[in-house]
Amino acid sequence: MKQGRGRHRVPGALAAMGISAALALGLAGCSALPDSGSPQPFDVSVPTSDPLDLSADGPAKGSSPQALVKDFLLACAAGTTDDFATARQFLTDAASRSWHPETLVQVYATDTSPSFSGGGDADPDGGEGDGESTSAPEATPGAALTVTLTAAAVATVDDQGILTRADADARIVHEFALTAEDGEWRINALDDGVVLSETSFTSAYQQADLYFPSTTGDALVADPRWYPARRLATYLLAGLLGGPSEEIAPAVSSAIPEGATLPSQGVAITDHVAHVDLAATFPADDAAERLLAWQIQATLTQASTVSTVDLSVSGTGIDVDDLPAGPEYALDSAVALSEDGLVRVTGTSVAQTVVPRGELGENPRDPAIAPISGSTIAWLNADGLAVLSGTSGARTDHAVESPTAPSVDRWGWVWTASSAAGGAILVAGADGGGPHPGRPVQRLLGRGGPARVTRWGAAGDAARVGRDAQRVGRGDRP
Repeated sequence: MKQGRGRHRVPGALAAMGISAALALGLAGCSALPDSGSPQPFDVSVPTSDPLDLSADGPAKGSSPQALVKDFLLACAAGTTDDFATARQFLTDAASRSWHPETLVQVYATDTSPSFSGGGDADPDGGEGDGESTSAPEATPGAALTVTLTAAAVATVDDQGILTRADADARIVHEFALTAEDGEWRINALDDGVVLSETSFTSAYQQADLYFPSTTGDALVADPRWYPARRLATYLLAGLLGGPSEEIAPAVSSAIPEGATLPSQGVAITDHVAHVDLAATFPADDAAERLLAWQIQATLTQASTVSTVDLSVSGTGIDVDDLPAGPEYALDSAVALSEDGLVRVTGTSVAQTVVPRGELGENPRDPAIAPISGSTIAWLNADGLAVLSGTSGARTDHAVESPTAPSVDRWGWVWTASSAAGGAILVAGADGGGPHPGRPVQRLLGRGGPARVTRWGAAGDAARVGRDAQRVGRGDRP
């Protein structure tokens, strides 16, 4: 998300956070066959300016319990700017020492207002029971109470920056135990983590990719994360050292030397150069050096403050010039069905007719093309799956019962699945290899009986697959 440079104060009421904001919550699929989920986009725009700094006020004198909690949430929204120093002013000393805000981020929908109950004072947005006003209790010695926040959940982000979307009807329920301290209410107990609106979250956090080499070493695979936009380069390097997420780990490697540690000062940046000196064993050969430089350079230059990396391992420099280019993805190329047949589309123009209409078969639909220019094309028809090689021009046809829309990876392998109950996943090679049956749907879903796949797909980088499915006879999503 692009942010302008400057420092801005968080609005003084949660209702003021209702500015519309698109939350581009990208999720990766997985390299092993997953038990849930469907392919999601993971490419994001890289900001070209410094992240937005937020600030908030400390606790106001004489705040009621609910007002104190609301102001605490505003201070949490600014927490990535001041390392939660202002937010800790709302806590007792004991709570401040035990609270770990970086553990979890819970994001609630901006288009709905959170409700508050407890603490005596009615929520002006309708949160306290029937909404009738009751006087807030005074902060007399020994007084204690609980304020509960309830909000429509959008997502959670764990301490590794991995985002998980919430179910459509999911709710955030967060309790704050308050106690009287020197005549003022303070939060004495709370769960680790923070609760933020979508707007506050996208102002303070940025989606970026950790890049890990494919197992073939010829491409970098993106592992999407959400990190605080402030000191993004340090979070990205720490993420690389932590390794890939479980979902893509089987499909990638890492050039980071085993046991490498993050510099104590994080990533120092001067004149848009990120200075990285890893404490680790030096790479074994030139190929390992280049792969390490490629991985770190590609990852850290997503930060708007970084244009290149000055890289060394235990004091010995590594050149970051002349790095591998990786595959050339033709992201502006597509295929479509027209009156003439199956056509290749580049940008907004039809480049050529690939397969005449009369040769497509009965009821042609769902065309797909590999992300590498001039590669494999696939489509469905009444007989099943048709595959046209981009290298040899050979066509192969495969009988598949009720196939899902195909997808093609960068190697030219075509992925589909039979949506019939208990059907199998099929992988077809571009030049006649396959189709190779994959795992039965029942094994994908585990226990629960026969299932029907409704969507199946593989990512273009060949590192992720995902699907949607329904249990037969139940119709519910697993």
